[in-house]
Amino acid sequence: MIVQTKYLSKEIKKSIAYVVSGNFLEYFDLMLMTHLAFVMTPYFMPKGHPFLEKVVTMFAFLSSFIIRPLAAIFWGKIGDSFGRVFVLSWTTMIMAVSCVFIVLIPPHDAWGIYSAYCFLFARILQGISSSGEGAAAEIFCTELVKPPTVYRVCVLLKLASNVAGLMALLLGMFCVNLMENGWKYCFYFGGTIAVCAMNFRRKLKETKEFLDAHITVQDNRLTEIKEHYLKRNFMCLVGLNIAAAAGFVFGYGFCTNLLKTIGLTSPQILFNNACVVVVEILVIALFGYLTYFLYPLKILKLRCVASFFIIPLGFLLLYFEKSHFTIFLAQLAILLPIQGLDPAVPIFIKGFHPKKRFTNYGLSWALSKSITYIVTGVFATFIETQFGMYGLLAFLLTASAVFLYSINHFVCEEKMRKIITETEFKIANKATHKKKENQHAKKIQSNIKTWIKE
Repeated sequence: MIVQTKYLSKEIKKSIAYVVSGNFLEYFDLMLMTHLAFVMTPYFMPKGHPFLEKVVTMFAFLSSFIIRPLAAIFWGKIGDSFGRVFVLSWTTMIMAVSCVFIVLIPPHDAWGIYSAYCFLFARILQGISSSGEGAAAEIFCTELVKPPTVYRVCVLLKLASNVAGLMALLLGMFCVNLMENGWKYCFYFGGTIAVCAMNFRRKLKETKEFLDAHITVQDNRLTEIKEHYLKRNFMCLVGLNIAAAAGFVFGYGFCTNLLKTIGLTSPQILFNNACVVVVEILVIALFGYLTYFLYPLKILKLRCVASFFIIPLGFLLLYFEKSHFTIFLAQLAILLPIQGLDPAVPIFIKGFHPKKRFTNYGLSWALSKSITYIVTGVFATFIETQFGMYGLLAFLLTASAVFLYSINHFVCEEKMRKIITETEFKIANKATHKKKENQHAKKIQSNIKTWIKE
């Protein structure tokens, strides 16, 4: 099922359509709860204690990420053993169950603290689902299509997830304005489309690269060198994802709190975040288009270098004035440069062997996001209180530095093949040189024997 660079068969296009549409539906459900968490939390959580409400609200935002490393190990073992399609189908089913479950939970007034427990359990279910789904979709497409087309396909996945987030925001705005507890209708709709996504993905066939890795003999030289750079690439990928997660937390978590402090209502905050997502979609589409002219890693490096100028500019705007417009611009300044690894995702995936690819790629993604979401989410207020805006700026610039360092030290498959080629060339040169030395020695010996006879 792996194709040539430019042309995709009808079967491949159909498979991509199933994955992208399923990715859209999966992320629609995930982002519903993410963006509507601050609206839903009062329904399930205790009231009358401001500090406790703030902590519980933040935990509600982060709870789906706490379980991710364990879930990533679980899905990684399954994905590397039973295939990417198996994971795609089951993660979508779990997301559907969580959407239906959350609508059935009674309010805090009826169930007390048990209502909060059930709400957090639903968040954990979504965290388990998203830990496997995102990685499975990207790995499936990376193994299905060859470069450079695969770069655009993976960008299409990211666009689908962002469009899903936008649709979730718009639907949330509509339902919240419609009536009290109108968010429930969002989840009725979300559960329905999750079932549709599950049916789409059952039609997928496993990728040839995954099957070959378990059936046929692979390139032993490439396998060995991927094993050699496994730890290095894993840590680099963790560093890249940590920076991206930090941008997400500050862009949506910290800036959303700023919007609350200036008096914006819930529908206004949702509309603001929807505008941010629209800009993100346009920028990601631009990155995909640039792959026609530039190598994806170069695009990623340019994004990172730009962050050292753009992020301080966003904080400078907040320093002089905290208005709706300046906060919006600061969100874009934080999110756009280091948010995500597009369009270079397939390059990072290919840096791992197919038999261990899902485990390493998924775990690095989940581990880094869990660490970052928890640390930055819990201590963002503390950093701002102790060090002010300068502390937050220093944190994000440090994340950008980690991002740039990780890009430069990741060993991609192209570099590995180059190393193999250079090593073989050196060995061939040594063998040729040794052969010439042997021939020269034999010639000398022959000359000596001739001399002795004479």
